[in-house]
Amino acid sequence: MLLFLLPAGAVHAATQTLDYALSSHGLHLADIQARTQLTDQGYAITVHSRTVGLVGAIARSDITSVSSGRFDGGRALPLAYQTTGHSWGADRVVRIGYVDGAPKVLALTPPEPDREPVDDSQTRGSIDLLSAMVELAHRVSDTGHCESQALVFDGKRLSRLEAHDGAVETLPPADGQAFAGRALRCDFVSRQLGGFMRGDDRARRLTPLHGSTWMAAPAPGVPIAAVRAVLESPLFGRATLILTKTTS
Repeated sequence: MLLFLLPAGAVHAATQTLDYALSSHGLHLADIQARTQLTDQGYAITVHSRTVGLVGAIARSDITSVSSGRFDGGRALPLAYQTTGHSWGADRVVRIGYVDGAPKVLALTPPEPDREPVDDSQTRGSIDLLSAMVELAHRVSDTGHCESQALVFDGKRLSRLEAHDGAVETLPPADGQAFAGRALRCDFVSRQLGGFMRGDDRARRLTPLHGSTWMAAPAPGVPIAAVRAVLESPLFGRATLILTKTTS
């Protein structure tokens, strides 16, 4: 899902905080906050997500992910990625460094011996998910089109993310939603390529996950951002993400 969109022609750092609510079948699942610092030369992103309500009581998750990198033309080249927090009953840490376009897993806690390892030859040229979001957003801001693809590695799973042009649509006003108006829809698909759990339903994991994100400036004079997204989740089925607040 797209959380940020880099404004074309930015010279000074553009800082923006975006608050989102994730829901499925009328149930509020999680709150997500994304803080971005963007320039023409690079980016730094912090995303904090936590489950809420009934879901939070049953399956507590509180995760913070951080990515930073630089731009090379239309490409986002990460320098460092880290995820820390609690999910699935355990405290978790993933740290990845990048050398000459190759990711190196520096920390992975707890280890997952039942997961098939991803070979280094498969991950070369891959980026983290937050960098993939920025790269796609940068392309949309620069060209007005969504067409892009990225190889994404999170330290455990390898996936390919592709985005394609949708249409300009009008989002109607809705309670709790910080934006209404015209927005560009980008349709995307994610396919897992490696890092499968042994004994898992391989056919289900190989099934592509589809979604869409709508992009617009949430208010006059602020960078374009994802104001709404709809995606498929292996756990909850169809889930909806809406922008509830923006601060610059």
